[in-house]
Amino acid sequence: MKAQAAAATTAAVVLILLVGVWLWFVSLRPCRIALKPGQLVSYRLTSEWSPIGADDIPGEPTLATQDIDLICIGGDNEVALVNPGVGEARDEITLLDFAANGSARRFDPTSQVHDDGKALGFFDFNLLPLPPGSEQSWNVSLIYAALPPDRRQVQGKVRRLTNGSSPTFRLTLPPIDWINQDRRWQQIKGLKCEYRFNTAKGVVESATIVCQAGIERPDGYLRFHVRTDLTLLGMTAGKDDALALRDLALATAEAQDALAARRVERLEGALGRLANNPATHERLRALAGTLRGEVGVAGGRQRVAHAVGQGVAKAQPQPQQQPAGRAAGWAVQVGSAPLKSRASVDRLAKELVADGFPAYVVAKKKSALALVGPYESQDAAVLGEMRKRFAKAKPYWVKVD
Repeated sequence: MKAQAAAATTAAVVLILLVGVWLWFVSLRPCRIALKPGQLVSYRLTSEWSPIGADDIPGEPTLATQDIDLICIGGDNEVALVNPGVGEARDEITLLDFAANGSARRFDPTSQVHDDGKALGFFDFNLLPLPPGSEQSWNVSLIYAALPPDRRQVQGKVRRLTNGSSPTFRLTLPPIDWINQDRRWQQIKGLKCEYRFNTAKGVVESATIVCQAGIERPDGYLRFHVRTDLTLLGMTAGKDDALALRDLALATAEAQDALAARRVERLEGALGRLANNPATHERLRALAGTLRGEVGVAGGRQRVAHAVGQGVAKAQPQPQQQPAGRAAGWAVQVGSAPLKSRASVDRLAKELVADGFPAYVVAKKKSALALVGPYESQDAAVLGEMRKRFAKAKPYWVKVD
């Protein structure tokens, strides 16, 4: 029994020693961003703003939540960031190039790399720097995209709070102030970002940013307590061909940029690539479809504007009949008036034509109708644009002959 007890004790000591050595090696595992082409990383970003009163006590918070996706489209941690656009009905896409140490830089479809990353409110992936090695604390220089361009280069300090397979870190930044475009003073101070990195998955799995934001207003100086939480929802391997997925992301970004810059001449190639691309990523496909609809509206405006410039569409719309040469199909009715008061409908159609829309006026029974079209099929983007412009009129589709 003594021999068995000694053997058991020896085995336990050896086991503890092996576990300790394994944990020691795990704690020394480098923290490096490592994404595979086609991989999808989904996060939830929750933000809250609480006004700070004169008694320094935060008031009732305002909450906002958004789901963001990182889609790896290249072998060197190139990703497409898809997030809800601010004030937009659709998502937006940003191309980011992640370095292994966590820093992120925007790049465009022409592969031009920019100096900054992407700010989502007060959050920026550049606030999550990783250690060069096994450092317990170090100084960092980073670009914070939430700041004005001339103040984005900031110096910070990072401390390792815990070790192990999912070490945690804390970044602190000094107070930052600037004069905004309205010549008002603004400040961000007390910014701290605590984040956990999963060394096995090669991604940040959670982060919390807290700070105090202040802005000078005519009625006084307003302060807010800000908190933003990033939570990893999941990681999945891509089902699409990596090259097809990359081209889908690049074409979507190109269409988005061309549409924002009103560069219609750049849209044709991007549209063709979107239409012929076999990749099936759900969120990218939805964004591409929405952009194609918006591009269709922009293209219609461009064609009408060109026709007006060539003198083809100089004739004023007539309320008595549909203009000659228009094909049958669908049109959006944006307004109506009695025939004796058709002047208001005529003005509405003229304003739409001036903005590049194929608008005209027709007479139906005792009413004059303002229509936009015709289109071969009902286009959700066209209807959406008209409903934004004429919310009270509630535009709708009508069949035209």
